[in-house]
Amino acid sequence: MLVAGLPGSGKSTVCRLLADRIAGTWLSASSVLQDHAVRHPDVGAAWRRHWAAGQNAPDSEVRVVLWDGFDRVRRGFVFLDGYPRNGAQVRDFARRGGVVTACLLLH
Repeated sequence: MLVAGLPGSGKSTVCRLLADRIAGTWLSASSVLQDHAVRHPDVGAAWRRHWAAGQNAPDSEVRVVLWDGFDRVRRGFVFLDGYPRNGAQVRDFARRGGVVTACLLLH
């Protein structure tokens, strides 16, 4: 299930609650990216400049990191918090075998 919405709309809260209730897995794109940024300071510095400007880090840089995170949890029902977030990422997700069975848009 893809859970989408603006920052602060409750994506993480909803994903965590749903994952706990049905024994699913919650995958937070922002958590995966922040963890990678800490482990790779040069990359993290560049991404933080984007984030500080209210922008997403470039798809070409985050795609591999997010897929690594998804591959680690790809079992059972996964709640995707903030990924895929645009048409290019949705197409990449489908090409790599990802299937979104439901989407929840939070306002």
